[in-house]
Amino acid sequence: MRRYSLKLRLIISVMLMAFIFPGFTYNYKEYEYDKDFGFGEIDKEQYVYDYAGVYDEDEEEELQELCEKIGKKLDLDIIILTSSDLGFGDDYASDSVIDSYERQYAETFYLSGGYDDGILYLLDLDYDGIYVTRSGMAEVYIDDDDNEDILDEIWDDFLDYDYYYAAEDFVDAVNDIVGKRLKDDEFVELKEAWEEGDYV
Repeated sequence: MRRYSLKLRLIISVMLMAFIFPGFTYNYKEYEYDKDFGFGEIDKEQYVYDYAGVYDEDEEEELQELCEKIGKKLDLDIIILTSSDLGFGDDYASDSVIDSYERQYAETFYLSGGYDDGILYLLDLDYDGIYVTRSGMAEVYIDDDDNEDILDEIWDDFLDYDYYYAAEDFVDAVNDIVGKRLKDDEFVELKEAWEEGDYV
């Protein structure tokens, strides 16, 4: 998860509350993972879900084709998901709480769509963040450091509101990382172990 804006009014509000009500703490609500996000029908042949409406028709089609092409090459589901309403409505959430919201949103999408081996990029316009998560074989090929590298690739375009190029950067970064490892004997053995159920 990456966040780019600290809301001035939030900082002022917290300072004011601390001054007026010493010892005041905000209790965050807990949310269940079965929360209904209203994804609707999810088609495993579709890889771009632009719920926030940030891509025009041509951009969405081009991203769909790119995810399909690179995903087939890497044998992974590469998914781009955008949202402007995660549905929690918590204006005072900390970064760690927002990270949890985004994780729940992404994981619920995975469960709804039945994706097994893949990586998902979430553009979250509700809380001004980007989030990348992976499942199945993608976890074998892409470690936590790689995840951070992918976010770094996306970051500048995200800050500049170039959402289409950020999505392209995401797919290119996944292709660069996984493409090299498909030819690496160590990862070939790890894939075989995964497929046989012996990978831990």
